[in-house]
Amino acid sequence: MKCSHCNSEWKTDNRTSAKADCPFCGKSLAKKEEPNFYENSRDALAAIMKMYGAEVLLGKLTSYFPDFAPDVSKGDKKLVYAVYENDAAKVLKSNLEAPQADKERAVKIAIQKLTEAHISQNSAEIIIYEFTAALGWQVSKPTPSLLSTEKAPAPSPNKTITIETQSSLQKQVPRPTPSGKVTYPTATGIAAEILQGNKTRNLQFGGHKWRVLYIQGDKALLITEDIVVKRRYNEDLEGVTWETCTLRRQYLKDEFLQKFSSEERGKIIETRIGNPNNLWYSTPGGKDTADEIFLLSLEEVDRYFGNSGDYQQKRRKKHENGKWIEDNNGYGFSNAHDSYRLAKFNNEACWWWLRSPGNSSYDAAIVSYDGFVSVSGLIVLHDSGGVRPAFWLNLKS
Repeated sequence: MKCSHCNSEWKTDNRTSAKADCPFCGKSLAKKEEPNFYENSRDALAAIMKMYGAEVLLGKLTSYFPDFAPDVSKGDKKLVYAVYENDAAKVLKSNLEAPQADKERAVKIAIQKLTEAHISQNSAEIIIYEFTAALGWQVSKPTPSLLSTEKAPAPSPNKTITIETQSSLQKQVPRPTPSGKVTYPTATGIAAEILQGNKTRNLQFGGHKWRVLYIQGDKALLITEDIVVKRRYNEDLEGVTWETCTLRRQYLKDEFLQKFSSEERGKIIETRIGNPNNLWYSTPGGKDTADEIFLLSLEEVDRYFGNSGDYQQKRRKKHENGKWIEDNNGYGFSNAHDSYRLAKFNNEACWWWLRSPGNSSYDAAIVSYDGFVSVSGLIVLHDSGGVRPAFWLNLKS
C-alpha cells in the first residue's frame, strides 16, 4: 500500500489494511473527493456540507463556495454571501446543537437579519432554508401566505395602480392539507407547487421558467426567470404608450400568448393594468389596459424586487467613472436589490424593457444588464431590448 501524501509504502495485513490513516505520516488514506460544479446554490451548499461539515458551511464557506459554484448566478452568489455579511450564519451556527424549538427560532432570526439588510422576504427565506436543508435541520417552511407578507407602499391618490381579477372566477373554499398548508381542491400543476410552498423559482409553465414575485390571496404574480426574446418596444420611431406599442399589441397579446395551451391560458388571469405617468419626467403613461400578459412598470419593478421605495421617493443615482453616485439630476436608481433584477439571454447578461414611459414618449424605461433601473429609459426602436413577460396566475385552478 502507498500513501499519496508521503509516498511511503508498506505491505498490508489485517492490521494495516484496517487503518484509515498512514502509519508513517498520519494523514488520511481516503481518496480526496474532488468537488463537482453546481448550477445552483442549494446543491453547492449541500455538497460543501457533505464534504467539510457544518464548521465550514457556517464559518469558512466563502473560501470554498466559488470552487463549487462557478455556474451559480452572480445574484445568487451575493445572496449566499449576505448570509455571512449580515451574521445570519452565526445565528445558525450557535444553534447547531440546540433543541428543535430553538432551531425554529434561529431560522426566523436569521431571516430577519437579511430582511433588515434590505433583502426581500422571499429571497431571505429561500436562502436560509437552503442552508438549513444542507444542515439537515427538520424545520418547517413558511406557507405561501407567509411568503407574501411584505407590504407594498401605499399608492398616492393620483398614481393608483389598479389590479383586479376577473369577477367571473368561481369561488372555492380552501382546505388544509395534512401538513397544515392551505390548498384548493382543484389546484394542479404550477398552482399546486406554489401553494405547497416548496418552490418559488424556476417553475415550468408554457415552455418557460418563471419566478414568483408576489402572492395575493388566490393569485400569484409571475415573471420569467430570464429574457425570452429580444425585440423593439415599438417598430416605428413615434411617440407611444404601453397601450399602443407593438411589443404589447403584436407580440405579447398575439405571438407569445398563442404559445400557451388552452389549459394554460385558463390559469392566466386577465388583469386591469394601470399605466401612470413617469414620476420623474411626467411623461404620460397612457390609458389603463386589460392584459393577460404584460411587462412590469417602474412602480412594480421597485415594489416586487425589494420594495425599496427608491422610485416613489425619487432617490436618484448617476453613473460616473464606473460607479453609481447620488445625484439629484440622475436618471435612475440602484440599490441592494440590483442583483435580483439581473436577467440573461442565451446565458449572457441582458437589459430588459419595462412598460413605463421614459423621459419622453419616444423612450421606454428599462432594467440595465447590471440591475440598475433606468427611469429615463432608451429609445423604443432599440432591437436589443430583452422581454420578461409577467402575468397573474389563478391559484384555484
